[in-house]
Formats: sequence, C-alpha cells, structure tokens
Amino acid sequence: MYGIPLDGGFTCPNRDGLRGYGGCNFCDAAGSAAHPEQRGTRIREQMRRGMRWMRARFGARKFIAYFQAFT
Repeated sequence: MYGIPLDGGFTCPNRDGLRGYGGCNFCDAAGSAAHPEQRGTRIREQMRRGMRWMRARFGARKFIAYFQAFT
C-alpha cells in the first residue's frame, strides 16, 4: 500500500488562529512534504500523477490517498 499525498488547498488550524498560532512540529513553512507544483491541481489529477509515479518507481499496485500540506 502506497500513500499518495494530495494538496487540498486547506489551511492549518495551528496557523490560522482557529486552534493555535505558529504551526506545529510536523510541517515546515510550506507544509509537510509539500508538493508546490500540485497547488491548484484537481484532486483526481493529483491521484493519477501520484499513482503513475508510484507504479513506475516502486511497482506499486495499491494506493491510499491522504491530504498532506497543512492538514
């Protein structure tokens, strides 16, 4: 099972003041393992690209989607 990181364009409750300020230990300034080239790309397209890359690189056959940056 291979995880496909997705960028949903969300905010972080530890950055936007909803829960806290200044972020947390898990994300850098751009978000944990952020993929800036994916910002603004539709979720389905991000999944397609991620699955294609994981198949080619690791021979992956099963995938799980997860929202990455600031989630």
